[in-house]
Amino acid sequence: MVASLESVRLGVPLRQQPHATRFHKSRCEEGVCYAEEDVSNLPGGENFWRRTFSDIPALLPWKWWTVDAGVKLDSAGNVIEKQLLIDDGKYFQYPTIWLFVGSYPRVFDPCRNAEQIRHPGYRSIREIRSGALWVNLSADADERWVRRAFDLRLNCLNTIRGCRNPGDIAPAAWQDQLDDGKLADSDIANHARVRNLCAE
Repeated sequence: MVASLESVRLGVPLRQQPHATRFHKSRCEEGVCYAEEDVSNLPGGENFWRRTFSDIPALLPWKWWTVDAGVKLDSAGNVIEKQLLIDDGKYFQYPTIWLFVGSYPRVFDPCRNAEQIRHPGYRSIREIRSGALWVNLSADADERWVRRAFDLRLNCLNTIRGCRNPGDIAPAAWQDQLDDGKLADSDIANHARVRNLCAE
């Protein structure tokens, strides 16, 4: 499922793509349609990340998890965004990993997010309140960043210990957010490229 999502191309009608049938669950909201597929070891797991903890039994005889892949379509059926969420219930309100592929000008603006000078079109950060991992990827990002964003290891979901943190699932993206955090924004912002881009 993850590989199928990675292969889906933005700007192309979903029905014309090889793995279109994989995303057979569809819904429309206010003129925008979504096609999704999910897998979980918890009944109704596709909606697990939307629930509050009070809705889920506190003690279960297994580690529960859900993986949901979806594409967002415009009125002509063209893919305009891809999302992947991986959740094991450890991070309040948000899934453990949330990967977005699409057009996000503010996210990829080096004047706002200085780490963009290091890896344009790719951003990996921890959600401030929960500590979950968010990954944003541009449709035209360099292939090396695509590989890092989709470097996902799901094996720990089915182990007795479970996944210790998002880095067990997305090691490359986890390391990238750690590396970016070591560089002060002031140091990066002084880079000549950023000065030239942001000077008005």
